[in-house]
Amino acid sequence: MNTNLQFTYILNEYSRNGHKALKQIKQYSDEQGYIYTVHKTQYSGHAFELARSLAPTLPIHNLLVVVGGDGTLSEVINGLESIHTDCPIGYIPTGSGNDFARSHNIPLTIQASIQYMLETTIPRQLDIIEIQHKHTRSYALNSFGVGIDGMVIHSLAESKLKKIIGNAAYFSSILSAYFKQKPFNISIDTGKHSLEFSNILLAVCVNHRYFGGGIPIHPKADPTDSVFELVIAETVSFSELLSLLTRVILKKDHLAHKKMHVVKMADYTIHVQSHQYGQRDGELKEIYGDYTISSKKRAFWIH
Repeated sequence: MNTNLQFTYILNEYSRNGHKALKQIKQYSDEQGYIYTVHKTQYSGHAFELARSLAPTLPIHNLLVVVGGDGTLSEVINGLESIHTDCPIGYIPTGSGNDFARSHNIPLTIQASIQYMLETTIPRQLDIIEIQHKHTRSYALNSFGVGIDGMVIHSLAESKLKKIIGNAAYFSSILSAYFKQKPFNISIDTGKHSLEFSNILLAVCVNHRYFGGGIPIHPKADPTDSVFELVIAETVSFSELLSLLTRVILKKDHLAHKKMHVVKMADYTIHVQSHQYGQRDGELKEIYGDYTISSKKRAFWIH
């Protein structure tokens, strides 16, 4: 166990269990005599700014730890990448989805997750998704998608369901989003050949097994292989949608459905031919035009 480790927390109190986490972190750390500092986010984008300012000043044996959901973790990653530092990241999941934690069996309780970090001896290199759009570069940890998943995030942003019932809200919102989402077209350029997909409801680049709060969108996704699975869903009837959701819930092979396609590639450009809602690690985005996807390694304090 790494008893010399000290913690610098970036904590989102407004994540699903964030307020409770702050109290428990202080209580447990004080009881065990661990040295720590807490920096609370005050507004959207603050985790990005805190990561940029804190990382260059951290002394040796001081670990930067994100306390929040997948969105907060994604903000911190983008902050660190913006100053080109591979500062390892520890993580205490307190969000409503916690897809990164699910994929790596990170404990969901405060005490257990602190112990998990203390038992980790070296950082682990994982893939993150680098997204180039026009003159901007951003990063996703779990997924980057366009279509019905973006419409779902849009619907959840207008309600309080996500905070109340977590991933159950995602499933219920899929049903309403189905009637709002219009089919759209995309093309994919790999540099060597191109692919065309018409009348689709979803195109999502996945790096981990889960998205949407525990939905196993691609059960075999590997965040260490430097390639990403692009999951594409054609337009389906409502009965086919219910069948697909049932197969997902029961962990059957939903990807074998005739309307589902998986393209596995390392570097490619997606051209979205109409304005759509999309998401990056569960955060709502407006998507249109060309998005170049590539892989980049980043250090995480996990085992």
